[in-house]
Amino acid sequence: MRLPYQLIFGAILSVVSQTACAAETKHKLSDISIVPITNGINQIDDFDRKGTPAIVVSACRETGTAGSYDRFMILLKGQYPDDKARWDVVTVDTKNNKVGSGGIVDTVRNDPHTVEDQVASVVLAKANLDGQPATILIEGWRDISPADGIPAETPVVFEIYKFEREDLSAVFNRVEVVKSVKKI
Repeated sequence: MRLPYQLIFGAILSVVSQTACAAETKHKLSDISIVPITNGINQIDDFDRKGTPAIVVSACRETGTAGSYDRFMILLKGQYPDDKARWDVVTVDTKNNKVGSGGIVDTVRNDPHTVEDQVASVVLAKANLDGQPATILIEGWRDISPADGIPAETPVVFEIYKFEREDLSAVFNRVEVVKSVKKI
């Protein structure tokens, strides 16, 4: 049985928030409330804190090995003024992230490995960002040295994305990258 990624991510986040980070943060993040996501279809009545409904589809890609992962897609209702019944994909702008050049992606994923040594975890949350209400996506991933491999304790890097509407699209844009000094 797989442990809920929110529990693992919450534990990592609480440890990292109490440790020094490698650099001063640009933004103040407070009042973080994780949006619970379970396997399957998850309805969110107030996704953008303006009453807009959304659906988060969560599914596992089981490989039978430690390489299994969870994939998430966020759908937002009513983006287009002339078609309020239409559902649209919320994208994530991953330019220059850990995976290389990145770009605009339609889905994000967890890499639980064996659960005890989570490689990457993603959570959706509501928070205050610089004192303003925001819907955020936080990706935490272990900065794994090729020489040490996955079981070794490593620093954790958090990429924080803020939900924004851009013209007729909805996107999470990265606003902060924070790396822990403490190895977990």
